[in-house]
Amino acid sequence: METFGAILIAASIIFLFAVISDRRYKDEQARLAALVREEAAKNADAEREKAVIKAKAESRARARSALLRKYQNALHFSTYELAEIAINLVDDNEYLKLKKIVSVLSDQVEIDEVLTDASKMLSEGYGSALKEIASTRFADINFEHEWVANELASLVDSCVAIGRRAIGKKIGLTVGTADSSVSKGAIRKTKKWEN
Repeated sequence: METFGAILIAASIIFLFAVISDRRYKDEQARLAALVREEAAKNADAEREKAVIKAKAESRARARSALLRKYQNALHFSTYELAEIAINLVDDNEYLKLKKIVSVLSDQVEIDEVLTDASKMLSEGYGSALKEIASTRFADINFEHEWVANELASLVDSCVAIGRRAIGKKIGLTVGTADSSVSKGAIRKTKKWEN
């Protein structure tokens, strides 16, 4: 009987260890499952946050693109419009002193440079006229925006070139091409041709 009691006690101890081990195993499994769920929730939150950030970035890009299109439309000037601006400013000025200066110059390149300088003096006026017209096309235009400033500078340069020719005509001169620094030589025969 004593052996039976010892076997029974041993079996009870083994059963208790099995129950305790099983409970620890189940507790550990539950803890691991909770960690996996928590990690999955964190990953899902991170993915949602990434999606929100991406959507905001795309929205900002679309808004920038729409704004740039508005800027482009506001700053689209035909050659006719640019010529009208330049001619109006040239007509508002007298060039008696310029006519005297040009009359003493004999080199066409120098004359073209003086006319260009005279037209450049009207740059601020060209810019103001362009800004005024652009503002009627898009009231919220930001002239400090890099693209707008560059485009406006390009338009002013076009007005300077047109204004240069207009000033020349106003004082009775024939004006050279826009790039007056290119020297033009006489056309000469450079190759003998056999008849």
